[in-house]
Amino acid sequence: MHVTLTKVVTCILGLAAAMAAGAGTVGSQDAPTVQRRDIGQVFLGLDADLAGFTGQDEGWRAWNRRFDRVAWQFFQGKLLDASDDMAALRADVLGLQGDDAVAFRVVSSLRPVLDDPLARDTSVRVEGLWPVAPAAGRTIVATLDLGPEFAPIAIRVDCDDVGRARTVGLDLPELPDESPEARVTILSANGHPCATVAWTPSDESWGERRERLLKVVAEVEDPGLAPSLREFRERCEWLVADPNARRSLHVLSSPRAYWDALESEAFELASGRDPYRNELVAGHRLLWRSIAVGRREVYTVQRIAPVKSAEDLRPLVIALHGAGGDEAFFARAGGGGMLVDLSREHGFHLICPNTYQLLYDMPAFDAIVDDALKRYPVDPERIYVMGHSLGGITTSTIVNLRADRVAAGCSIAGARRLKVEVPVLLQAAELDTIFPIEDFRRDAQIARDDGLPATLEEHADTGHVLILGPALRRALQFFGLVTD
Repeated sequence: MHVTLTKVVTCILGLAAAMAAGAGTVGSQDAPTVQRRDIGQVFLGLDADLAGFTGQDEGWRAWNRRFDRVAWQFFQGKLLDASDDMAALRADVLGLQGDDAVAFRVVSSLRPVLDDPLARDTSVRVEGLWPVAPAAGRTIVATLDLGPEFAPIAIRVDCDDVGRARTVGLDLPELPDESPEARVTILSANGHPCATVAWTPSDESWGERRERLLKVVAEVEDPGLAPSLREFRERCEWLVADPNARRSLHVLSSPRAYWDALESEAFELASGRDPYRNELVAGHRLLWRSIAVGRREVYTVQRIAPVKSAEDLRPLVIALHGAGGDEAFFARAGGGGMLVDLSREHGFHLICPNTYQLLYDMPAFDAIVDDALKRYPVDPERIYVMGHSLGGITTSTIVNLRADRVAAGCSIAGARRLKVEVPVLLQAAELDTIFPIEDFRRDAQIARDDGLPATLEEHADTGHVLILGPALRRALQFFGLVTD
């Protein structure tokens, strides 16, 4: 069954007519190393571009096959090939051809690095991350966009004999006091955003701000706030620790927004209120929360629905990302953050844990559920779990081992054999080479032969990764949370 997505129009950013004088100068470089956040930038752009497409669109079947090949490259550690092939796929989705497509791939390979992201007077270094063979020896034009208050800055990068862009250094205009944050975005010549870094001037260093906020809560003695004080201190550490893909990915994209949330949380705690409980969350922001499991932590991103009273119990959906993702995945991707939008629209709580920390670890799952039941108005009879790929396999494990805590489950493009009488929707992709559809058909038939309530639905013309868009809404329909 194929579910048509709500059409999302991709915004194409045009180049402003006036370019700042003096393009960047070319320097020498050692080849920078591709990191998860670099390929993540390309993925998030492609995910947004594809959000409005369905199986009826021209090119969809071929794009699915290509995306799955990229996924294999990523799993095998071939980040250079995966990054460029994904950028090439994105160029195709955007309708770019020939030299335009080659130039787009080069711009997609660029990483902006601010000399000092906290200074009002700083410079940016633009690095080329992977080679684009057809661009060897060519000069490519791109643009740095700093938002509506500033003229865009032209960039010209020379590619070496293997097609890797050489480093370009640029001075940036000083941000005025009334402009506390800018987003430095690299645009292709066609106006498509390719990579972004946050520029957040501050009179305090991160360490100084951390110490100031910790002093705000230092004299809070309410025993009932002890768990939230521990959590607040942990969140402060996330900003000053060395960036880690599983703990600080969200911070790298918008540190100012994270700091603003911490400021609010500190003063709530100092006033004797708990900022991590539902009545103060009010559904307007996402929470990055760590949940203690023995001596370790499970990292989650949560969106808690606003309620009218403590008796207004809402369903809880626990969503598990696939291999290569992290707890922020469903907040930003999977159809342009579709799950968060649907949570706002239909009023259910959403918790997205780090799947790696739940593999075969039922105490971790129990801790997440217990924490939610303690803190928020959750209906214990309507707790649902869903997941994609590795998350789908983990979903099956949770359903099998915690049937008493789960009302229903949905495994998307990845599952284990079911052993309990909990309703489960299995969603399989016709073109999936990572978890073949034949495996789903076999396991679904075994479950039905055993009298278990397993439902199999197949998505035609769809592969392992791009099944996510249509499958997420269908999962929520199966749970009875979305009716359209």
